[in-house]
Amino acid sequence: MFKVSAALLSLLVAPSLYAQTTCKNPTLHDFTVYSIGNIDVQQSDYQGMTGAGGFILARNFQFNSNPANCLAVAAGGDLGISSAAINGNTEAGGSAGINSTGARGDVVAKEAFINSSSVRGNLVTVQPARVQYSGVGGSRKRSARISLRADHNQISNELRLESSYLKYQTPNNSIKITGSDVVISLKPGANVLTFLRPADLNNAKRIFITGDSTSTAVINVPGDQIILDGQDVILSSTIRVSNITWNFHETSFLQITHTHNGKLGMPGIVMAPNALVVFNEALITGALYAGEIVTNMTDSTLNAGQVNIEPNPAPTPTPTPAQPAPAPKPN
Repeated sequence: MFKVSAALLSLLVAPSLYAQTTCKNPTLHDFTVYSIGNIDVQQSDYQGMTGAGGFILARNFQFNSNPANCLAVAAGGDLGISSAAINGNTEAGGSAGINSTGARGDVVAKEAFINSSSVRGNLVTVQPARVQYSGVGGSRKRSARISLRADHNQISNELRLESSYLKYQTPNNSIKITGSDVVISLKPGANVLTFLRPADLNNAKRIFITGDSTSTAVINVPGDQIILDGQDVILSSTIRVSNITWNFHETSFLQITHTHNGKLGMPGIVMAPNALVVFNEALITGALYAGEIVTNMTDSTLNAGQVNIEPNPAPTPTPTPAQPAPAPKPN
């Protein structure tokens, strides 16, 4: 008899991903995008918090934290951002180069090079900050050491352990393949499914996921090289995006491109802790957690993939009580 542990249930749903109440010590699911290694992106935007254990490079980009006073960008290493907008606080374990960028919150880094930019909050560095043609709305401080909110070793380990744990869960549901269509019919409660062959997902044109409001799913995808190009994922409106997890634990190379059909693109939490993820001209609604994230290996003209937070579910309308018919007027 398949029994879902309380730990698995807690992994299948990550409410903190969509309700960031504090960023003092963020955990994995406080981030919308997280890379154990580096992030190198251009010409797109990420909603929510973005973090990397290594460096973050972004050009013509927008980072939107939610809420705005939370961390927007957290790099364990260096940070290089140009022609961008950062709607929240920024921190870097190394140097922060911010050029032609508006940063709405604080900037904390070992050293900072601010050029033709606006920092509305405080600027805190170990080394003297170099500021040219820029404005700092708050104070400029030097500190003997900086304290980062994000513990990148802990967050990276959390991603690895969670993905590994999900990989070894026993399937309790199956995936139906009909030509280029994939049908995933979720039962109420927790579902664990595994693609038997990577080609079944690589070759799919349409992926239908149905279920009810209680349905959650971990979809394990085996294989070292996975290419998702143009798949149309059709998610039943009764299923929360945050209840779907795509787990690419074995994958070393994952390409996600042109998966932007429909308003959600690829819905769910995408986990690929050991993979280089090439993500461009595509949309994920949910979260992306990877070993490394790049826009493209060779073409600098492509737009990076976009990651959006799950829209809030529409409130259930309160029915208006029926009004009694007015009494007839006396003749």
